[in-house]
Amino acid sequence: MQVTKGSGDQGIDVIAYSGGKKYGIQCKYYTSPVGNHAVQEAFAGAKYYNCDVAVVMTNNTFTLAARELAKKTGVLLWENSKVSQSANSFWLTKFIGIFVCIVGHAPCGACE
Repeated sequence: MQVTKGSGDQGIDVIAYSGGKKYGIQCKYYTSPVGNHAVQEAFAGAKYYNCDVAVVMTNNTFTLAARELAKKTGVLLWENSKVSQSANSFWLTKFIGIFVCIVGHAPCGACE
């Protein structure tokens, strides 16, 4: 697993491996639902890093537009990931994404 650099990461925050697949994960710690721009970033970033699976993970939910785009592009949406409120929340979200990939469990029904 690898945490990408903060700037110029091409839309992928974490690269993780599980079950012989390479996951490109975009992490969003938001106070409102995540829109389709995050799905676009994850899709493009996963292609850039030659990932097998693109994922957007958030502590919140996703807009209808994001859900529709994810369904069309095959991007997985992991929502309602619980992270404590702190200055380190962004980094905690990244590491939760790594953990989720390692154990092979997505915390929502979007990837079923």
